[in-house]
Amino acid sequence: MKKIMAIALLMALVLAGCAAQPGSGDSQPQSSVSQDNPSSDLPAGEENVSCQGVVLDGAPLLDTWGTEEISDSHLGTQEELDRVNSFLDGLMLEDLESFQAALVPGETGVEKTLSVQQSEELLSLLLQMEGKVRESMGNPPTGGGWTVALSKGKDTLLMTFNGEWISCLFVGEDSWWFFDLADVEAGYGVQDYIYNVSQ
Repeated sequence: MKKIMAIALLMALVLAGCAAQPGSGDSQPQSSVSQDNPSSDLPAGEENVSCQGVVLDGAPLLDTWGTEEISDSHLGTQEELDRVNSFLDGLMLEDLESFQAALVPGETGVEKTLSVQQSEELLSLLLQMEGKVRESMGNPPTGGGWTVALSKGKDTLLMTFNGEWISCLFVGEDSWWFFDLADVEAGYGVQDYIYNVSQ
């Protein structure tokens, strides 16, 4: 299952961008997204927005954040879920240094800057999801989903949805945490939105 997830993520379409780029450091992305000047592609009047998305045919998120080699995973505990919730609680677009998303697998291959409104709507959909501790590993679906990376301060949280559960990883740590969704349709809502704005 871990190999399937890794392969799927390596096929991702990256949706990324910030007018204010992430600071230097080993944990920061090294892809062309961080090297280019996304403000040149922003809609008129939005050049000073702190962070907004760009749909790109670019590097997968695992490669971008240097986490492609992490294969350890376990069912997340309540304490670990509380940590994820604490990171997400009250999160706003202006809090983020980087906001990236990818379809798994990516199929559009387009490049497009999202408006501030679209970026805020996508973040709002992410925050509407409610995780809960999963009782058993089970047999996860493998048909596709999405991955997001949210970078705030010193922390970057990666989240993936596979059609049933959410996997979470803080960049720099060594294990993915698996959680259920209270409403799996919320996960599909994020997936549909990413697909629609990439058209």
